[in-house]
Amino acid sequence: MNRLYTQFDLIQRAIQTTSHLLKEHGTEAESLQSAREQYLHALSHETLIDPDYLRHIIE
Repeated sequence: MNRLYTQFDLIQRAIQTTSHLLKEHGTEAESLQSAREQYLHALSHETLIDPDYLRHIIE
């Protein structure tokens, strides 16, 4: 299970980094938003934590 959280952590960091880079250039791609939502859904499913709460603490 610990390995799973490490994978989610890496995905979350990649999404955040990409999001920050895109925001610096004044755009945020729809596919990035979709990836973020899929990540939150998967993390919520694995941890049984409300996705809205996860969204709040991650972003």
